[in-house]
Amino acid sequence: MTILARLSPYVRLAHDFHPPAGFALHRRRINDHALLYFRQGSGRFIVAGTVHAIVPGTVFFIRPDVPHSFVCDGGPVRMLNLHFDLVQRPGCEKVTYFRPFQARNPRPGLETLSLDFQAPDYLPTRILVFSKTTYERLFQVILHAYSLRDAADELGLKSGVLELLALLFRQARAQSVSPQVARHLPQLERAGQFMAANLDRPLTLAEMAGAAALSRAHFAASFRAYHQQSPARFHLRQRIEKAATELIVGPRSIKEVAAAYGFQTVHHFSRCFARQMGLPPAAYRAAHAPGLDE
Repeated sequence: MTILARLSPYVRLAHDFHPPAGFALHRRRINDHALLYFRQGSGRFIVAGTVHAIVPGTVFFIRPDVPHSFVCDGGPVRMLNLHFDLVQRPGCEKVTYFRPFQARNPRPGLETLSLDFQAPDYLPTRILVFSKTTYERLFQVILHAYSLRDAADELGLKSGVLELLALLFRQARAQSVSPQVARHLPQLERAGQFMAANLDRPLTLAEMAGAAALSRAHFAASFRAYHQQSPARFHLRQRIEKAATELIVGPRSIKEVAAAYGFQTVHHFSRCFARQMGLPPAAYRAAHAPGLDE
């Protein structure tokens, strides 16, 4: 089981930081995870001896015990800083997140995202965020919840960090695609939003390409290169996942659920559902919500 299956983030610090021009962070290590997002400013960020460029929209993901430093030399700086543990443990709120540079071992039992770029829980050190508005909105939600810290806001903090990490995993994947595909990522994001808003029926390629403002050929090729599957299969998976949730929490019959998500027959729905979820709808409902058995 990867750490992704156990994530329950604990936020130590959320800070909208406005250091003066020329600000420099001296070499240090930390004993938690940090997301350092540069909303404004430029300069050089050094992580484990590798120099990275700082430009607006860059986020640096710092793992525990990794030496890092930076200097900003391009005018005023604004950073959105987030420090957190991947899994909340008893007493972790009492741990100071800074540590002397000389300390070389992370806290015992501290989980970290993988350093192996082939692992599912890998994030690179430097990520150039193309959904800047989304990132900044999520950070402001986290910052607001951090300032209150009641029970509801503790849950909001965890949810906000998970959303932020999900966004960064998508951005990191975007960095690995070709420049031609990367150029179309904002359009693909719009198409994804359109698909998520229309789960009650299958969509045509023309409709999805139209939402992305791309030709059908460009859209299909870019979408497949980015998501490793066709737009139709991606949208079908979204509909099945939504239907699976409905089977667990809703009172509607399997036939009603199938119709609600655009399947013409229960047989077609059952076949598609079993292929993706591993069980036919009736068995899935019986396993996850036995009180709703038909």
